[in-house]
Amino acid sequence: MMKQANGLKIIAVIKGIRGGIALVICVTLLRLSQNEINYESYKSILIGYANSFEDPFLHLLADAILLIQPEHLLIVSFLFGGLFIVRISEAIGLWFDKLWGQLLALVTSLVFIPVETYFLLDKWSVLTLALIVVNLIISIFLFLVIQKKLQPHQPLKSRIRFK
Repeated sequence: MMKQANGLKIIAVIKGIRGGIALVICVTLLRLSQNEINYESYKSILIGYANSFEDPFLHLLADAILLIQPEHLLIVSFLFGGLFIVRISEAIGLWFDKLWGQLLALVTSLVFIPVETYFLLDKWSVLTLALIVVNLIISIFLFLVIQKKLQPHQPLKSRIRFK
């Protein structure tokens, strides 16, 4: 039971970190949409940052952000804000060992596996492979935790062994 609780807390921290990343992207895009940051300067910084790494996942993220038209930045910012809310909800639910948090985390982990697989097949990367493996481990762990939680309790007689 202690290992399960520790595992859920580790996953909660991972989900919380991912929620924090979504919040940073949300705020950045919101500031870009409100012209608090010069869009052209930001594009050049982002391109330089993406080119300094050889990871295709980072390049894909930078390309996706750069494809956003300035008039759509506010909408995309709200989408990342929604992702932040989902991730933080997962983290809270997992931290306090709530079934709803475990189900939400399982569903979102399973949703991202095909997307990450597409990234891996498009351009191989150790980071993308690591993300898929971590998501698969999280999904299997959560499935087993949920399955154990939803099993009806066995009567006391069946749990007692007589020697």
